[in-house]
Amino acid sequence: MTRLLASLPSALILISALLAQSAVPATQPQTFHVQGTITNTSGEPIFRVKVEFQSKDPNPGGPNERTPDIEQIKVMDTDAAGFYQTDLPLGDYTMTAQALGFRPYRRPFFRVPAPTRLTFDVTLRDIAACDTLVFNGPGTVTPDEWAAGQKDSCLREDVLPLPSHAAPFQLSLRYGSRNHDHGVYSYDAEKNGDEEISVAYNQFTLEADKVIFDPRKKTIAASSNVIAWDEPDTIQRGDAATFRIDNDRVVRVDPPPTFHVKGTIADAGNTPGFPLRLQIKFQSKRFDKIISSNDAGAYEADLDVGEYSMIASNNFLKTRRIQLRAASPSPLSVNGVAYPRRLTCDIVVGGPDAANAFNDVCGGEDSFEIPSGDGTFLHLYIQFERRKRSDEEYVYSGGEKMSGDLLTPVFVEYNYFSLQANEVTYSLNTRILKASGNVVVTAESGATERFDSASFQIENGHLKPLR
Repeated sequence: MTRLLASLPSALILISALLAQSAVPATQPQTFHVQGTITNTSGEPIFRVKVEFQSKDPNPGGPNERTPDIEQIKVMDTDAAGFYQTDLPLGDYTMTAQALGFRPYRRPFFRVPAPTRLTFDVTLRDIAACDTLVFNGPGTVTPDEWAAGQKDSCLREDVLPLPSHAAPFQLSLRYGSRNHDHGVYSYDAEKNGDEEISVAYNQFTLEADKVIFDPRKKTIAASSNVIAWDEPDTIQRGDAATFRIDNDRVVRVDPPPTFHVKGTIADAGNTPGFPLRLQIKFQSKRFDKIISSNDAGAYEADLDVGEYSMIASNNFLKTRRIQLRAASPSPLSVNGVAYPRRLTCDIVVGGPDAANAFNDVCGGEDSFEIPSGDGTFLHLYIQFERRKRSDEEYVYSGGEKMSGDLLTPVFVEYNYFSLQANEVTYSLNTRILKASGNVVVTAESGATERFDSASFQIENGHLKPLR
């Protein structure tokens, strides 16, 4: 009996270990994130669009099992902002979007072999009169009569099989009218001018007013209001661009020059042991890109040559808007500082001006559109913690040292001029900026100066110092 009792704890340990092993869950499948916004042709979000992703697993029982395909379906609705998002297992999918009163959208087969984040924005077209054609003549409608009734009035779609070496991909083109000459297809948008051509192939998406597709060369030449998404979190814009379908990818034939930018975003609060991991957005007229920094705030990216606004943020920190200008492929080094977001706020009573009242006491950003002298307009951006307004001027101040809040200055951005100070006054009539208290000015040349106070006149796209 003594021996039996002595061996009992060991037996219990062994049983516990076996139970623990049996309780370990199976390896979770890898996933990718897909999101997007569904709008109408006026750019307004559409609420409660049914978005559906369908996938078929060719070997649900494993590579050695002979079982029928299992169809997997994930369905969701867009929210009030027209936004949807979901996580899906890696694999092959098609996508549809449907809403009452709109023509349905279908994205052909696409493949996601590795974890990533995809954005599929969709514009749904209103159901047009041509979607229901009425003929007054007697008898059966002939194909010629049907074609004549649809001519130049309906948005139509071509779905062309263009398989790669590994997958049965299709090229989808939604268009208004089409011409076919010597094997080359020329597509134009609908005549009302509000609905562009939409092209999709695997993960690639393109919109333009005119597209020429050459099946032999597998090239897509787009012109007028070109917008293309050819990699995650990247948008290209331009007047014209040419792409080539190369197996399962679409590559640009005429890529613009690029430059490499890198740097570090520091934490103004110097929180010890707190990982930064910031999302960094680069935005320009021609090219947008979103990347992430590492835990130390370091980042690097390749961008098309041009002028950019850069903002880094996470749930707790945010930088001021940083302006970049790259006129050549030479690399740039751009550093910044992220300041804490407000964690507490005064109570604001609701009402018709509740949003403005909230900004006055809780911080925000103002944007003023100012003529630059050459027929264009530039924006003056002011980020603030507190704001007082009158008919003639705005007075901005930084955050106070309160429980849960750190002192942050007022930030001013205009063209390639930037300024930060404890307090800033902007006159609407004279377009004069007055800054006081720990004023730090970064001029268009990149030089930095410090003042107790300073005043500037906005004139013809520049801020000129007033002495």
